Amino acid sequence: YAAGVADFMKASFYANPIVDTPTLDARLVQRYPSYCRPNLWPREALPPLEPAFKRLGRLIVQVGALVARECDAYVTAQTGGGESPVRAGRLQNSGRLHGIVTRSLAHKARLLHYFPPSPSQSDTAAAWCGWHNDHGSLTGLTSAMFTSSDGLPVPNPCPEAGLYVRTRDGNEVKVSIPEDCLAFQIG
Repeated sequence: YAAGVADFMKASFYANPIVDTPTLDARLVQRYPSYCRPNLWPREALPPLEPAFKRLGRLIVQVGALVARECDAYVTAQTGGGESPVRAGRLQNSGRLHGIVTRSLAHKARLLHYFPPSPSQSDTAAAWCGWHNDHGSLTGLTSAMFTSSDGLPVPNPCPEAGLYVRTRDGNEVKVSIPEDCLAFQIG
């Protein structure tokens, strides 16, 4: 839904790429269903999805842990905390970003598919994902991939489409992630 209206321009698949069942605690599942419910895989309809999704998800979490370690070191240095416990090999504070990333069982990955707009639908920014705040401490992103109706790679059909971020001074900037690269957003 966007602004209370059903969004038929995109489809998403969410799953935890690290563990299929993050918890068996019924209270947590009820309180945080999008993070705690077990994964449901379309194993018969799309057998390669689960292993590919998990491989990519594990890679993003592993690289994210490295990014988080450097973020922790930077914050420690900037806040006058002396030598970073991360760099010294002492991960004492579980509240640090690295600890959150490495110990969490609630990772969430999303495959997002945009359908081509019909002639009656506008091809504006509102038709895409729209402005939002991510709901994680650290978000790993891959490059966009565009395909034909046959599933073959094609160039970006809408040059305005893509990831936009708002800088601290309020400017909108388009971010292009190169193929075979990952990008990370904090917050």
